[in-house]
Amino acid sequence: MLRASMRTSEKVNGWPIPLRYFWSQLWGYCDDHGRGRYDPRLIVADTFPIDDDVTAQTVGRWMQALEIAGVIELYEVAGKRYFECVNWPEHQEISYMKKTDVPDRSGAIPNPGKVSGKVHKVSEHSGPIEGEVKGNRREGKALNGAPTPFCPKHPNGTDAPCRACGNARREHDAAIASAKNKPTVPGIITDPDCDVHLGYPKRDCPRCAEEAVA
Repeated sequence: MLRASMRTSEKVNGWPIPLRYFWSQLWGYCDDHGRGRYDPRLIVADTFPIDDDVTAQTVGRWMQALEIAGVIELYEVAGKRYFECVNWPEHQEISYMKKTDVPDRSGAIPNPGKVSGKVHKVSEHSGPIEGEVKGNRREGKALNGAPTPFCPKHPNGTDAPCRACGNARREHDAAIASAKNKPTVPGIITDPDCDVHLGYPKRDCPRCAEEAVA
């Protein structure tokens, strides 16, 4: 279900029209928890099944644009990439969850038929994964996508002097400053391809950034 709040959102209406349409189509691809496999080939087959003008490469660019816009988040489980729509419950009212094979960040699949309750493990973590949600903060990462400003010993902060918290705060502030300089959503679509990673934008290529960190 697409609520009026999505159609009238100033943020969404600031995007190019093709991206807005894809965003609405993507919600039909997601499971009842707002998650799905991050594979442009699967996504294009579901969202544009008979449109030859839309390719997996096009969808890959659109997904990157949505990630930069902060409306989806990526994660990895057992070597497979997935995405999750941010604030999905705020825009959906689902009383009975349909069965899904998409794991959450912890590698567990929610029990079908229940909005909340027991989960069962389906796989182990593999590769870089964002932390699990605990309380109102995602462990290891703040809700704004930047690293948490606190050290592991003080996940909720502390009034006592802590060098590790000071370093974490500086990393947090640097990530926020860097995010402000990222390309706009229209730019991520129109930029030429990266020379090394086809299908990714040459400017601020996320694959290049990942390899630089590794």
